[in-house]
Amino acid sequence: MTTGPGKDDTAADGAGGGATQADVDRPSRSKQFGSVMTEIFTPILPPLIGAGIIQGLLTIATSVGVLDEQSTEYHVLNTIGSAVFFFLPFLLAVSSARAFDTNPYGAIGITALLLHPNTTAIMASPDPVDFLGIPITHTQYTSSVVPVILIVWVQAMVGRFARRKLPPILHTVLVPPLVMLVVGVLSLLVLGPAGNLVGTLLGAVVEWLSGVGPWLVPTLIGAFGALLISVGASFTLFPLALSAVAAQGYNTVYGPGFLAVNLSLCGMSLAVMQKTKNKAYKGYCGSAALTALLGVSQPSLYGIAVPLGKPLVATCLGGLAGGLVAGLSGFRVYGFLPSGIAALPAFVPPEGGANLVWGIGVMVVALAGGYLATRLLGFSQPSAETIAGILGEDADPVSSGDDGEAERADTDEHDARSTTDATTPDPGTPTSDRGARRPGSER
Repeated sequence: MTTGPGKDDTAADGAGGGATQADVDRPSRSKQFGSVMTEIFTPILPPLIGAGIIQGLLTIATSVGVLDEQSTEYHVLNTIGSAVFFFLPFLLAVSSARAFDTNPYGAIGITALLLHPNTTAIMASPDPVDFLGIPITHTQYTSSVVPVILIVWVQAMVGRFARRKLPPILHTVLVPPLVMLVVGVLSLLVLGPAGNLVGTLLGAVVEWLSGVGPWLVPTLIGAFGALLISVGASFTLFPLALSAVAAQGYNTVYGPGFLAVNLSLCGMSLAVMQKTKNKAYKGYCGSAALTALLGVSQPSLYGIAVPLGKPLVATCLGGLAGGLVAGLSGFRVYGFLPSGIAALPAFVPPEGGANLVWGIGVMVVALAGGYLATRLLGFSQPSAETIAGILGEDADPVSSGDDGEAERADTDEHDARSTTDATTPDPGTPTSDRGARRPGSER
């Protein structure tokens, strides 16, 4: 893109995605929350799927004694599977920048501040630290989600403001350093801590609910865990589970509730796979069901539940049923394993008992609940453009079975009529990076 006088040099300013000011501002005000979340998380599904499958297979291999956790082979393979989650902020920086129509490389540069060794050392230090007299909150940003999304959104706002106030001839020279300085300082002082505050408040609520009724927490996590995962807040419950395992040897918060969530996602994915008309999407749903069964929720959540809408509600209902079983039975998880079928060894208590049976019961109830709820609620067939965005491919009108247009057929079990009329694609669904773009966009 050409930059200089008379040009909107957003490609060079570290805060723009290449669209004109009108094009940038208009979608930013009209996008719905669900659409933005889908745009942010759909592009990063492939590495999450790969890493999740590797971690699930590693768990199985170590459980059956094929691989020693102390071996070099295990450490190398485990690093391959965990690196994606450790550096998740970088992946989110790129996809968030595209969702908010800002420069992805500028977003990476600002996000790098959070994971820089100097920042990590400051956050790990027990000594208080301040910047210009303002205290810096000690927190870690590896695997963080909400802070990164918030930071990139502010980056887009600051970049647009700077371009409006400065003459075009100075955009290339002044806007990038201004954006990096302002957003970088705000990230450490305000935005990062504000994003992590969500987790702190959530942890306090969970502890309070555990005191009111121990069965409440697994039930509520089963019901709303998919929503927590969708905004990256599920990791905030991990410290509570860690403390419980350290003190008691087991946890009844993180493992049981999210086991119900993942198995409900598995059942939901199987139901969508059975009813969807697109062959490529059928294959995706099958793979997503397998990864959810192994304990990795993101492919099912961001590739099926969130874009289609009703399956997300069905997932919450199935998770509620499974979580209720976990809560009433007092089901426990001994240790930390992905919340799926690979975690079966962690269901066996050292003292014996029926905990394993209850764990299997949670899985069966949640899977059946997610499947049946999806079949009963139904869903609208995704458009070819939506499927292309999820699969990371160009829309294929032949394989989509709808002559290139979005078939909005309701698959409600009570509706035997399958409409073949083409309708307008859902504005809340993502588009492929190589597919149609907004007028005026040169991202």
